[in-house]
Amino acid sequence: MRLLMSASRQSGRLTESYARALTRLGCEVIPHYGAAETRLVAHAGADKIINRTAPALKRRGSNNRLLAQARKHRPDLIWLFKGMDIQPRTLRQLREDGHKIACLNADHPFEHYARGAGNRSVADAVALYDVYLTYSARIAGEIKARHARLRTEILPFGHELDDAGFANIAGMKEVQRACFVGTPDAARVRTLRALSGAGVPVDVYGHGWARHWRALGGARIFPAAEGEDLYPVLRAYRVQLNLFRPHNVGAHNMRSFEVPAAGGVMLAPASPEHERFFEDGGEAIYFSGERDMIGKAKALLAKGVWEIQRLRNRARRRSAVSGYHYRDRARAALAILSDVAAG
Repeated sequence: MRLLMSASRQSGRLTESYARALTRLGCEVIPHYGAAETRLVAHAGADKIINRTAPALKRRGSNNRLLAQARKHRPDLIWLFKGMDIQPRTLRQLREDGHKIACLNADHPFEHYARGAGNRSVADAVALYDVYLTYSARIAGEIKARHARLRTEILPFGHELDDAGFANIAGMKEVQRACFVGTPDAARVRTLRALSGAGVPVDVYGHGWARHWRALGGARIFPAAEGEDLYPVLRAYRVQLNLFRPHNVGAHNMRSFEVPAAGGVMLAPASPEHERFFEDGGEAIYFSGERDMIGKAKALLAKGVWEIQRLRNRARRRSAVSGYHYRDRARAALAILSDVAAG
């Protein structure tokens, strides 16, 4: 199958996980680099100014490039990820040209909690796809409520840590602290401040945390853990905290699979999807509310080494045997995309 597909030059992106897995499955993947991946000038500072002052210039280039690639390569299907820089009129033109188009949105198509989570183009374009894939059953239901005739499919997140990669981190020395890996927002700052203020030692990894260091109440701040650096951090800590964005409530997020895959001790919000993917108490620990989170973090820090190791082993085993790897997700995606292309 020949796919024209959203791509990224940044490590650890969902697009790249799927591109690698689909290539191994025999697909020809033609990358489409969107506006965020394109520089109009050689100097990074000048390029940032253009991003702020004339973003439409980059979006226009991305749309024209997608149309040109589709005409040149004649893919079996075009697979876009979220599609923030793709205008609805471009999708209409692609459809007029006879192309089948799919979208996978790792956020919410209608509710945009932050600048990078979505925009009007994303919301207005939903019904223009031949199939819309989302990680969440709740979001799938909301899409169907607005666009009853649109084919909507659920494709959960996953992990990319194979057995060899896991073997490299399985013997790491444990860090007797709680950890959070991600980007800041007001809710996350409040949660981590409450955890630290309750006497739980906290380390935070990610971009943009330095400006919040006073508010974090003594938490230590480290650079972002991305690409090959991610799984060792997820593995090392006694408590690996998973915090939902608003659109994840009741569902799951990327860390829901990445932490257990590393044999990490995941402390995460209770949700129906979490409890279906990993057993509460045996493969992950779930909390309901801030007080419960703090109490369970303290309890995990106080547990014996062998009890924690048992949880780590079970989390990894469930991840390895349950079809949670992106090669498994890619097989499921390919079945859907092939059906759409054939239809």
